[in-house]
Amino acid sequence: MAWMGVESIMRQSQKTAIISVALLAFILIAGCGTDNNVTPPGGVNVNRVWIDAVTAMSSDSDVKVDVWFANIIPLSGLEVPLAISGSGFTIDSASFKSSRLSEDILAFDKIMAPRQAVVISAVWDGSTPIDSGEGLLASLYFSLDSESRGQVLEIDSVTIDDSPGPFRLRYLHGNPLEELVPEFIKGEISVLQ
Repeated sequence: MAWMGVESIMRQSQKTAIISVALLAFILIAGCGTDNNVTPPGGVNVNRVWIDAVTAMSSDSDVKVDVWFANIIPLSGLEVPLAISGSGFTIDSASFKSSRLSEDILAFDKIMAPRQAVVISAVWDGSTPIDSGEGLLASLYFSLDSESRGQVLEIDSVTIDDSPGPFRLRYLHGNPLEELVPEFIKGEISVLQ
């Protein structure tokens, strides 16, 4: 009889251990998703630009939103004009730190405050185009004020007819240069209190 009690306890311990291991595996798998609300492009089998969806407070003065890109062919340049809807924010700057753009690439931004827009551009010197791959293009920095409270500030692609434009979403490749339009997934800043 004592053996039956020990055997029963051992079986119960094994069941508990199996359940614990399964639960731990589930937590690890669920917790190891993508970070920063990045929409993954599904591998480098598509030309795509996508933007983070972030949450911020209306008093935040340093909200970072990353712009990502993927290309399946080498590129000689790109242009990503973005418009931000809503009110109560300022586009402070764009940074190319830690991006896929090497030192051989001329990368720049043009912030158009009255239009609530920014143009991210990159031009290669012709000798070393950017290889196929995916990763960070630029980080945009915003300041928010109380007027932004409760809004969802959408960050979407737009065509801007402005000198020396027009600016439009496009990748440049080949010699002579050809244009192609990548897929685009808009981003947002959800502003809380």
